[in-house]
Amino acid sequence: MKSLIQMLFLILLATACTKDKAPIPSTPVSSTPSKWELIPGNYKVYDTVGVFLYDMEIAHSVGTSMSGNSLDSLIFTNFDGNFNFSALQSMNFLSPNNITIYHHIELHDSIDNRWNIYDLGSDNTYNNYRNDSIVLYFRKQNMPYWLNDGTTYYNGKRKHIAVKQH
Repeated sequence: MKSLIQMLFLILLATACTKDKAPIPSTPVSSTPSKWELIPGNYKVYDTVGVFLYDMEIAHSVGTSMSGNSLDSLIFTNFDGNFNFSALQSMNFLSPNNITIYHHIELHDSIDNRWNIYDLGSDNTYNNYRNDSIVLYFRKQNMPYWLNDGTTYYNGKRKHIAVKQH
């Protein structure tokens, strides 16, 4: 009986002295917010010398293609102080916060004149969300419409700086 008690005591002592098992580390959660969490919001837009031009809103929208794939778009409200439109976004792996502002059909401004907007951001400097701002670089032109709309012909490059408001 004495040896049984000694054996139980040794077993208890051995189990009491073991290290607690360290918890298995969980898979790290990415702390980097996605493009769709960063970009949407309200912006103050300025020219390149800091003069305020207009307020703009950008929202994220998810649609579905005919094949069932997810399609991400950004909805621009009051873009260039005149336009509301959505632009389908493509994933740019070299610059994940790149913004596409190209609109492939005619846009109507606030007085119903027609325009085309073309994205001119070919590198990471333009049309890329960085540090709560976007340097918007685009071409605005009314070449196919100006005669029928009775307006002055315009075909120019525009550069605006949009600063996100918190």
